[in-house]
This record gives sequence, C-alpha cells and structure tokens, in this order.
Amino acid sequence: MNGNKVVAANFAYSLRVALKAGYNLVSFPTVVGEIPIADLLSSISNDLKSVHAYEGCDAIDPWRIYDPELPPAANDLQYVDSAKGFWVEAKKDAELTVGGFFPTSLSIPLCVGWNLIS
Repeated sequence: MNGNKVVAANFAYSLRVALKAGYNLVSFPTVVGEIPIADLLSSISNDLKSVHAYEGCDAIDPWRIYDPELPPAANDLQYVDSAKGFWVEAKKDAELTVGGFFPTSLSIPLCVGWNLIS
C-alpha cells in the first residue's frame, strides 16, 4: 500500500452496485486498506469478465488487469482500495455487494497527467 494514502473510518456500510453487461466505471468507498480483488468481487464471480485499473504514476505500464480466466501470474491487479477507480467488465447485468467501513477522510496523491481515482 502506498504510504501517502490516509484513511480514517468510523462506521460500517454496505454498498450495492448495479452493473450492466459490459464495462462499468466504479469505485469502492467502503474498502479500507487493500483487499484481495477476488475476495471483494466474490458476489459476482460467475458474472465477472475482467477488471482494469489505471496507475497514472507508472509511465511505462499504467494499466492493470484482473481476469479470473488468466493464470494468477498474468494478473497484475491483485488488490482493491478506496482510493482507486476501476473498470469492471461484466458478462451480464449483475449486482455487486461490498461491505466495509465508509472513510471519514481520504488523501490520495495525484500524478501529472491522467489519474483514475475514487
């Protein structure tokens, strides 16, 4: 986890996200810390095609991917946190349920150029 992110959370929250077939731009504000992506998306595991994230500070290879059909070593998106935005590609309409704690504050460092944040 990047040491520059500051998160304070004080109350539990459950979030339901309606996903449409295809790409959906989402964030997970109830996630505190880094959560394994497969765990977070377990409620839609049968309906998930892929997840993409953009790391603007990585000038060489900014795009990250999680594809449950690829070997684990081919996935360079392993964790989800409340600071990032994600493109979730669903095979069909689905509802994603995410629980956690809603942050009362969040500090996200930005890089020059594009940033995909929550």
